[in-house]
Amino acid sequence: MSERHYRHHQGGVFWGLILILFGVLFLLDRIAGLDFGTLIGTYWPVIIIILGLSILVGNGFRRPFGGLFLIAVGALFLLNNFNVFEFLHLRQIFVPLLLIGIGFFMLKNRVGGKN
Repeated sequence: MSERHYRHHQGGVFWGLILILFGVLFLLDRIAGLDFGTLIGTYWPVIIIILGLSILVGNGFRRPFGGLFLIAVGALFLLNNFNVFEFLHLRQIFVPLLLIGIGFFMLKNRVGGKN
């Protein structure tokens, strides 16, 4: 099995497990009264952090910018949900920050010689 095929297979397994986890949580919400809405409303940024970690591990930490960017964005949203940044309304500035991040990523790839 080629390395690319192996990594693709691992990614499918990872995201399959994530979907099963969400299914179990939705089921517990319906059956046991778990407040899944509040849980997701608070902890949804962990999904972004996991995606960033998945990208980092998937490319062997060789090109860390994309994964680290997602981890940082997820961490900021998570900290915001716990009112660590009470002065910062992150949802209001998310789109501008996202555009800035994408712009830096594009410049980094062009200036670094990658197309």
